[in-house]
Amino acid sequence: MPRIINAYNENSALGKTIADLGEAMFGDQAQKEVYRQKAFGLKRENDNIPLLADAAASGDRNAIARYGVLAGKTGQDAADFNRLAVSNHASGVDDLRLALATMGAGGAFSSTAAGQGRDLANRSGIANIQAGASRDVAHIQADKQAASDKYKFDNTFEQTYDDNPSSPTYGRTVLTPRSQAAGREAAPTKDSVVGGMLRRVADTQQPGATPAAAADPFSSMSPRWQKIAGVDLPEQSLIEPRSGTTGISRDGGQTVILSDGRTVPATGFQPVSQETALGQARDNNVRASAAQPLTAPNPASGRAAADAAATSGLGPKLSTFLNEDIGAIPGATTVLKAATGSPQIAPAVQEARQSQEIRNNLARTVLLGAPGRQTVQAQKWVNDLLPQGNALANPATEAGKIPVVVNALKADHEQYRQLALDPNTAPQERAKAVQAMHQIENTVRLFTEPAAGPPPPQETSTPTAGRPTGPAQPAAADPLAQARDAIARGADSAAVRRRLQQNGIDPSGLDVGQAPPPPKIGEMRDGYSFQGGDPADPNNWWKPPQGGARNKPQQVIQNGHTYTLQPDGSYQ
Repeated sequence: MPRIINAYNENSALGKTIADLGEAMFGDQAQKEVYRQKAFGLKRENDNIPLLADAAASGDRNAIARYGVLAGKTGQDAADFNRLAVSNHASGVDDLRLALATMGAGGAFSSTAAGQGRDLANRSGIANIQAGASRDVAHIQADKQAASDKYKFDNTFEQTYDDNPSSPTYGRTVLTPRSQAAGREAAPTKDSVVGGMLRRVADTQQPGATPAAAADPFSSMSPRWQKIAGVDLPEQSLIEPRSGTTGISRDGGQTVILSDGRTVPATGFQPVSQETALGQARDNNVRASAAQPLTAPNPASGRAAADAAATSGLGPKLSTFLNEDIGAIPGATTVLKAATGSPQIAPAVQEARQSQEIRNNLARTVLLGAPGRQTVQAQKWVNDLLPQGNALANPATEAGKIPVVVNALKADHEQYRQLALDPNTAPQERAKAVQAMHQIENTVRLFTEPAAGPPPPQETSTPTAGRPTGPAQPAAADPLAQARDAIARGADSAAVRRRLQQNGIDPSGLDVGQAPPPPKIGEMRDGYSFQGGDPADPNNWWKPPQGGARNKPQQVIQNGHTYTLQPDGSYQ
């Protein structure tokens, strides 16, 4: 573009005006062309939009595509317009034009009704093919199983009864293939034999008559054959809850066999397990052992009282002191033995003191073990109760403590006995109570054993039953005599009778020539006093002195010690 230059006036207003006019008329022609073309394009789009709208309304797909391009629309816009037009003119959801229009707009064929119908048809066809294949496989397996079963039945034999009179095996049990055994009579079994017996019993009843009491068709069979035939009733354990009595029933709970062999009606008895019945029976035995109260001889004349008197006072204390100190000197025991015949000073006092310490320790353990005596005050009471062998103690007072100790032990024994007899006491607690009773009985026996004296004279006459030698020993081959001897020694009579029954021996023979009951502690028989333990042991019997010191030797040597007869008939 020509530019006017004024060499004389650079900032001329006229020159600037002319320059602006030239710029406007003859300036940047390309930019102006761009603006014109955009204006032409917008005009074209505006002119074709009404035509596009008419084509979409009429459903003319070709016109929609043509006017859509001229109107500046994209292919997606044209496709959407086409899908809208087809939807307006479709006959229904299954119209194939809808599927085509959707695909043209970029949609998936499976999202259309036609696509879904074809997909369902394909799946149904696949399922039918698979079901047919499964049926074919099942038919093949069934055919194989049928062939296998037929082979098995043809080669597996059953025992049948041959009832064909013309057969050479008539009336016998034969082996028949299982496939041919159907309809034939089965071989006799235990159940069929028992059923036949029951049917024969039922056939004896006359029609129309009053049925007789059903008899036991197996009553004539021995228990052994009943068990073999399987018609025996299982042995059942029973308990009478109120009394705790146990027994067994072999007739289905109609009667019960008690522990003493008696059979009584099972009224009030309840069935329990064998373990429960055995536990109850053991508890009954424990309770029975506590049935009798504790009895003991007079402890005032026993060895414990004699030892308490012999160890109390200044003399015994001095002899013990000298025995300990002098005995510790080397060679002193030899001198003492040569001079006195004993290596100890006052050996009787030392022996009495040792025995007294053993008894005191046992009594202390038992008395402090009673309920409520685990206190310091109770320990002091027990120590004061027992004779200690003090130098400043009256021998008669110390000896008089022995009956008090025995009475305290008997009181504890009675307390434990009542606890064991209480039906509400648990079996474990009852067993502990009886164990404590036995410990007290052993302790009382030590406190009431007779004072040391000469051995009882040997008798040449035959002792009677219950004397020190006990009942006559039975012959080994006589079980009833052995049972009587066991009862005489303190065995449970019911348990002995039950054992005889189990061995097939009638226990009623025990009542003939039965030995007398076992003696109680302190009981006199033929001039002898029973001290407890086995009545058949002569050491458990003691013959009290008759008439004090009359007819007694002045000195007795026993266990290496010399004892001298005292005016009261005792030996020291």
